[in-house]
Amino acid sequence: MGEAELLSFVSFSLMHESSGDSLFAEDTTSRMARWDFTPAETCTVLLALRGLRAGEIARTRGTSQNAHKSLVRTILRKSGAQSLDALVLTIISP
Repeated sequence: MGEAELLSFVSFSLMHESSGDSLFAEDTTSRMARWDFTPAETCTVLLALRGLRAGEIARTRGTSQNAHKSLVRTILRKSGAQSLDALVLTIISP
């Protein structure tokens, strides 16, 4: 599965969780738009929002741990967050 397909799948599944809270998904997408993340960065953040840890995210995306760490550093630089967990909290906080 390519990056675009994975991003679509993760976005779709986030929007259609058992709670059915599509407003949460829309709000999440709009909050993330301010950072102008690439599809790979967006996918990584969405997977973190789903509760996946670093190794799980790397495996899901089909990348190495080092590639994942590099991508997370870019995400943190763009967002100004201190960690991926802190970014997730920023995104889900009202």
